Amino acid sequence: MRRMPLPASAKVRLGANVISARGDRKRSEIAAALGSSRESVAQVERGQRDISIDWIVRLAKVLGTTAAALLNGVRLIDEKKR
Repeated sequence: MRRMPLPASAKVRLGANVISARGDRKRSEIAAALGSSRESVAQVERGQRDISIDWIVRLAKVLGTTAAALLNGVRLIDEKKR
């Protein structure tokens, strides 16, 4: 899967949006749902990892939001999934 080279500012924004959408759920819980590691999720939250669009879409589903919301900061989080 090809990773998306986002500008540093977009990675930081994505990371902040992931943190916001994650709420008080643990990184390990999100990572397990993605079949990934806790450290991978942490790197995304810190804006230190290039990820594929597919990974962003899967992450958004796990978090109960959309890829657009994670990338743009639009608050579209489904509270039932939190």
